[in-house]
Amino acid sequence: MSLSESFSRRYRAHGEAGLQGQTAPRPGRRLPAAITEKILQLKRANRWYGVKKIAHALQRLFMLPGSPETVRRRLHEAGLMDPPPKARRNLTRPRFFERATPNQMWQSDLFTFRLGGKYAYVVAFMDDYSRYI
Repeated sequence: MSLSESFSRRYRAHGEAGLQGQTAPRPGRRLPAAITEKILQLKRANRWYGVKKIAHALQRLFMLPGSPETVRRRLHEAGLMDPPPKARRNLTRPRFFERATPNQMWQSDLFTFRLGGKYAYVVAFMDDYSRYI
């Protein structure tokens, strides 16, 4: 029996009230046990395999019609997911170029452009403390 036949049969039997609160079943939500076991087997045999690599391996074997998210869910349910790597902190002191007194550091820049068929150059020097150019 198809989905539309099921809805029409309920509508004929109960009217609009028969369709209230009813949702269409989602096809493909159940993953066969053999595929779930293959996912877990691949992860146990190759601990360094990630979710995408396992999903692509199963797609190459024509076993998994789903996505890497399906693999992630199955690995998470089995407790085989590796914890995410911790964020690395910059342990060095951040670099600040602003100086405390004048003439400690000067910055320079060179800009070239065409003016009247000839090249013109602008060279600028800036004191980092006062921002004087």
